[in-house]
Amino acid sequence: MGIRAKFITIINVLSLLATVAIGYASYVLSRQNALANAKSKGDMLFNYIEASGAFFGKYQKPLIDELMTDKERFIPELMSRFVVKRMEYDIFAETQKGYQFKQATIDPLWPDNKADTEELKIISYFAANPEAIVKEGIVEKDGDQFFYAAKPVRVDKEFCLKCHSDPAIAPLEQREI
Repeated sequence: MGIRAKFITIINVLSLLATVAIGYASYVLSRQNALANAKSKGDMLFNYIEASGAFFGKYQKPLIDELMTDKERFIPELMSRFVVKRMEYDIFAETQKGYQFKQATIDPLWPDNKADTEELKIISYFAANPEAIVKEGIVEKDGDQFFYAAKPVRVDKEFCLKCHSDPAIAPLEQREI
């Protein structure tokens, strides 16, 4: 093999290696950018959902409690902070595909919140790490990969405990549900 053939072979091998390296670097950077974008949009959505719940708890719930003369009545769409957030999100999701909001729990009052196998692992993580405030990662569902950002659900506010502590103090209609 002549020097010219060796030179062309070396250039071709180096070109192939450079192409593979550039392709791999491009893939890694694109993936990192996609995850950062998903995290940013997810954070914005989560912050909106939390702001909606805070507004409900600060302004609407006290008025509802004041106006509800029958303390044994329970209208979830009117009285539950979670149900209000959930229903607002469902309306949002009609036009914004690709997002999911779920307050996954082991034994939920709202059946749609029943944790699946992957969500149970995340709940276990928060139980084992009570100081943790967020867990992010990739989860596979039905053959597709999704980015998730999970935050622990803590029932520790006074108005939450009216319905989420001793069933005897919850409204009768809620106990019946």
